[in-house]
Amino acid sequence: ERLLFQEKLGTMAQKRDRLVRLAEELAPGFGLSDDDIAAAKRAAFLCKADLTSEMVIELPALQGVMGREYALMHGEDPIVAEAIAEHYRPRNASDTPPQTTVGRLLAVADRMDTLTGYAGLSITPSGSADPFGLRRAAQGVVQVLAGESDAPPLSAMQIMAAEAYREVNGLDFPIDTVLSSLKTLFDQRIEAF
Repeated sequence: ERLLFQEKLGTMAQKRDRLVRLAEELAPGFGLSDDDIAAAKRAAFLCKADLTSEMVIELPALQGVMGREYALMHGEDPIVAEAIAEHYRPRNASDTPPQTTVGRLLAVADRMDTLTGYAGLSITPSGSADPFGLRRAAQGVVQVLAGESDAPPLSAMQIMAAEAYREVNGLDFPIDTVLSSLKTLFDQRIEAF
């Protein structure tokens, strides 16, 4: 609750709450069983907890990796632990997407939350400037969804993410602006993919 996600988008605790909500809403499109939905919600709840650890503060490249190890040490389901590690994948264009369905769901939910939040604030990449890594986030969504034939449409996921911001943070983004901004960004990433 003391770790800020983004000044105008709230804390990491609020991001966690949005991710739990998105995991549950996106689950049917990823074909998750009831047990996997519970695992996805638990992974969403825990996936950012390692950001407060001294290990990750000292070595940020270990985010997710340490989350998996901490989760296993505390007796979490291995499916949950693996999804925590995988949700950061793909880290770049040459990285592979998550291998587990729960990991893929969480990877998409996390990136969609970030993209929708920044688009809601009218912050999108311009020219070569992309200080928040939004192109990389959109590319990650495209890479993950390329292997998901039944996932909801991008616009539906954006609307779900915007509703999560409204419910959790009380932010009411202009949805048409968000959809338009992200359509342009996703169209470019899809073409590049």
